[in-house]
Order: sequence, then C-alpha cells, then structure tokens
Amino acid sequence: MKRYQFIGLLIMIILIGCAQDTKKEENLVSIVVDWNSKDLDYSHWVEDSTLVVPLETKDDCLIGEITYLVYQNHKIYIADNLSKTVYIFDETGRLLSKLRAPGNGPKEYLEIAGFVVHNSQLVIYDKMKKKIFFYAEDGSFLNEKDASKVWGTELFCIGNDLYLFNNSSNSDMGYYHLFKLNLTDRNSEFEAFLPFEDQGNAVWGIARYSCTDNNEALFTTWPYDMMYVVSKGETYPAYKVDFGEKRLPEQFMKNGYEALQVAQRDNYITGIHNIQQTDRYIFISCSGQYIIIYDKEKGQTMTTEKFYNKNLGGTAMGTLSNTYLQNSCMLTYTNMSDFVLPGKLGWDWDKQYFKYEYIRGLFKGFQQMNEEDNPVIIIQKIKEDVALF
Repeated sequence: MKRYQFIGLLIMIILIGCAQDTKKEENLVSIVVDWNSKDLDYSHWVEDSTLVVPLETKDDCLIGEITYLVYQNHKIYIADNLSKTVYIFDETGRLLSKLRAPGNGPKEYLEIAGFVVHNSQLVIYDKMKKKIFFYAEDGSFLNEKDASKVWGTELFCIGNDLYLFNNSSNSDMGYYHLFKLNLTDRNSEFEAFLPFEDQGNAVWGIARYSCTDNNEALFTTWPYDMMYVVSKGETYPAYKVDFGEKRLPEQFMKNGYEALQVAQRDNYITGIHNIQQTDRYIFISCSGQYIIIYDKEKGQTMTTEKFYNKNLGGTAMGTLSNTYLQNSCMLTYTNMSDFVLPGKLGWDWDKQYFKYEYIRGLFKGFQQMNEEDNPVIIIQKIKEDVALF
C-alpha cells in the first residue's frame, strides 16, 4: 500500500511541476520590435545630480580596458583583465585601493574571467585555474572555492547566491547550465540548473545578462530570441523578442560563422547582443546601433539609434556595450580621448547644452589632459515613476 501511495505522490508532484511550467510558458511576454527608429533624449528620466568622474591616472593606476564596471557602496570598481587588476575609486575618481595578484602561485589568479562585488568582498572567477577567489578591498586574500566541475564566463550575485554562466563549453556538470553557489556556506557545492532544452555541443552558449538591484537577472541563450529570468530561486522563460522580417532565416542559424557572414551581407539581425534593465524597462541591443526599449509596465516598445542626454552635450549613452544599469543608476564609461580629441576623432559634444556649471568646468579641464589618461565614468541617477517615452 505504501508503495502505491509513494507512486501517487510522485505523479502528483510531476503534474504540479508540469502545470507550473505550462503556466510560465503561457505568461511568456512577446516583445515585438518596431523598426521605426526615433531619437530619444532621456534627460527628463534622470536626476540633475549627475556625476562625471575622471578616474585618477598614476604610474601604478593605468587602465588598459574596462572589463567589468560596478558602482556600489558609493565606490567605483573597475576590473581590467589586460593588467589583471581591480581598481577601487571614490566618487571623485580618487584611487582608494587596488587588487593585483596575477600569478600561478597560492592566492593568485591567472585571469579575471568574471568579477562581482559581494558586500565588501571582491569575487574573481578564474576559469584557467578553475577557481573562484575572494579578496578584501585592500587586496588581501580571504579564501577560494573549487570550480573544476563547472565552466563559464560571467558572474552575478542575487543576495548571497553566486551564479556562473556556462558558455557552451563542456564541464562535469553539463553544457548550457547555470551554476549556483551559496556564499554564506563555506562548504557548499555548485548546483546546476537547466531551464531550457539542452543544445548539446552547439556553436553558441549562454551569454549577456543583466542584474537589477541584486534581486533579478536576465539572460539569453541560442538562438538569442528568448530571455530568461533568474529571481527568488527560480529560473524560467519570461520574454521572447520578435525581430520580424529582419530576423536571420532559421536555415542559417545552425552554424555561428555562417550566421554572422549572412547577417552582415544581407543586413539581418542575429538575435540579442546585450541586455540591461531597470525595474520598469528592458534595454536590448542587436545589430548596428539599434537599442530596443521595452516598457514592462505599459507593454510598449521603442527602437532608437540615438539615445542621448541633451543636458550632457548630447552623449552619455551611445550603445549598451559601454553602459551598465545598476541599482537605479546608469553607468557609462568613455575614453578621455572622446573629450580631448576634436571632431570625428572624439565625441561631438554640443557644449552649449551643458546644463551643469561643474560639467562645464570639468570639460575645460579635460582639454588640458592627455588622451591616454584613464577613462571618465558618468553616473546618472534614474528617477522613480517617470516614463522614458
């Protein structure tokens, strides 16, 4: 009798799980792209208290490439995988401290393949050493976790859970998985999630995620039309982007090289390239300079090729590749050469629209600086309950 009761309970659990999955599929939101692109001035969407932060340049502080940018605890964290260094600046751009421990010895990493800040800890994923390292902000080593059974390229945190994305390479725990590690339990092991069909050893893998206030993430996987949500311990499909006739035909999507070649030749969209989001809006980039903006509250979509702030001289967010949306702020970085070099070599700043006196003063100061000086970070606070378009 107990055996039949167990089987009945098992069937009930399976049916409940299937019903939940069906419900989530039914709630899948379709984002239909409107290709009638319009310029969008977002100056009304952000606070006047904009920070323009030229990062301090010194002999021991030379940023080669911003691999990861984090704005947290009123500090700016820059991970530079070229120099294998994490720099920490205050809101004026003054260097506070840095972490640089490249090497093959104990407590050292070979690369910064992924980087997050959890509370005040600097977390580095090194896929060459197959480890996750934890350091204090002063650069001192705290501890490490074995990551030999997993493989990925991107990290993000939701609460005390650290997630690692698999990028189609095989690991002991499979292809195309999300791997989760609880950071409060020193003895915890990675858990694996597979919220979509296993693609096997295909060409493209999981990539391009975004976090909002550390409580939700979005990511996409091949063929880069669907967006999945990671929130409150669950992972499920939430949005599907309809690119219409611009979408690359399905017969070219099985081979990554052919897909890119045909898309470039015939001006097709290969799918989502990058995702960022706020509580209300999802920003999606695809081929060219297109930014697709989806209003989750109204269910409306807008496409723009010029997303700018008039009060900042008409710049500050050209593409999603140099912009992060974190903790209700828009973070943009630009090279000093964009301020220093004139004309087409730099950005076409329309200085007459500089609304803020201190920005006008900064701009004059930039003219005296070297084009190879460290980048400038622009931090804009997003207003609450203000419609973007």
